[in-house]
Amino acid sequence: MSKTKLFKISVFFTLKHVYLNFKNRKNMKKNYLLLLLVAFTMSASAQFKVTFRVNMKNETISSNGVHVPGAYQKAAGMANDWVPGDAACEAKDPDNDKVYELQVSVPPGTYEYKFVNNNDWASGAEGVPSGCNVNGNRTFTVSTGDLVLDIVCFGSCTNCPATTYERDVTF
Repeated sequence: MSKTKLFKISVFFTLKHVYLNFKNRKNMKKNYLLLLLVAFTMSASAQFKVTFRVNMKNETISSNGVHVPGAYQKAAGMANDWVPGDAACEAKDPDNDKVYELQVSVPPGTYEYKFVNNNDWASGAEGVPSGCNVNGNRTFTVSTGDLVLDIVCFGSCTNCPATTYERDVTF
């Protein structure tokens, strides 16, 4: 294969609509650098949605709400990490099913968090059971796509058990 054929490569990068043409050596270096810049920019700015979900059916909800503070907060655009009083980390229950949800966007990585039934540590932080904690906290890892975390019961590793009612009925 001759060197001229080696450089007759066309690359289409549709996400950013970048067209690179490596048909000659003069443009190859410039286009290669442009391709690296675009790839670096996209990887550096990759953000994925994470949805936290906590079942609060066994809890009396604080008038200050349910919050999800953690080591992800700065990465999600909040002022600081581990601040339960940040309004941006308040989970909501719009359908009144007692499952509070919060969605944020963060770059790939591993993060720790907790659920707090209030907006401060002293009066509402959950105790995360040993079966699902790392350093006393919950964790999640974002790698290549959006993430919806499993529903867990507040202070538990699993969802709350379903409520069943048993009654004796005489006919």
